[in-house]
Amino acid sequence: MKSGQAFLAKRLAQLMNQGESAKRDRKQPIDQPIPSTSRQDQQQPMEQGESGNAVTNQVAVLSQKYQRTFDRMKKRLVESKKIAKEKREEYCKHADLKFSQQLALAMGKEISDSTYDPDTEKKLEQEYVAARKRVYSVRYKLKKFMERHGLRFEEPDLD
Repeated sequence: MKSGQAFLAKRLAQLMNQGESAKRDRKQPIDQPIPSTSRQDQQQPMEQGESGNAVTNQVAVLSQKYQRTFDRMKKRLVESKKIAKEKREEYCKHADLKFSQQLALAMGKEISDSTYDPDTEKKLEQEYVAARKRVYSVRYKLKKFMERHGLRFEEPDLD
């Protein structure tokens, strides 16, 4: 336990020595966690007055009109991500069916009720790709909106 605390103290000292500007300049892809924070029990200390959800604190500066637009765009992103996840799962399930049937054939087993259809797989793949593109587009528009209004983008969670 003490070695873990010593490690965290040492790591915190290293981060503080790197300088604040170096931390701000680093860019990290939205969908990938930062490698140094991959463990859930490692949490960076928060500065005084800093909240865990910076987006809600930032939103207070928007007018009512822009607040509604922001909420709508954020909701659209969450819904698009949910749909893309469902499409991916559906496509992967069909691809699993294909591979399990190919495996059965390779093992010499006979397949009586083949439910795999290549046309269905293509259709599911196209739907998944379209849903992924929509997520990218909606995320891009939300980022630009937030940039125009001086807000920092944070990826909304799926509900």
